[in-house]
Amino acid sequence: MLVFFIAVFTMAQTPDTSTLANELDFMVGTWEGEGWFTQQGAEPVQVTVKETVVAKAGGTALAIDGLGSNADGKVVHDAFGIICRNPDGTLRFLAFRDGHVADGLMTREADGSMVWGFKHQAGEVQYTIEFKEDVWHESGRFSPDGETWYPFFEMTLKRVLD
Repeated sequence: MLVFFIAVFTMAQTPDTSTLANELDFMVGTWEGEGWFTQQGAEPVQVTVKETVVAKAGGTALAIDGLGSNADGKVVHDAFGIICRNPDGTLRFLAFRDGHVADGLMTREADGSMVWGFKHQAGEVQYTIEFKEDVWHESGRFSPDGETWYPFFEMTLKRVLD
């Protein structure tokens, strides 16, 4: 009887996530293009970027594998992300890079763009992602105080595979 109660309780606490892959299906595929990033006042680094997005766990999560290389072909950006739904129905974005984990909420804006971000010891980071047909444009900005924002990242990718 206890096992039955635990199973029923767990199912009752689980949100309906069956539509996540359908809701974000426009992201699924392989994307390639160009971009740049900078770190704490350094000169911008130009990169060639490849992002691969795959639906996982029965469509309840999207896995994003991002790889960026400089002009010499050296990998300068290697990141992995997961978009999933929180129990309250909000979108969650987990990003992994260089031994760090960023955990933030993602929102869909009225114009169709997606915004996600997180706080860390030096301030706040925010990314805005826009999809128009087969073009993915993303920009990142940093704020030390929540009021003044500094761009540190931008990329424009085109879909190469569905």
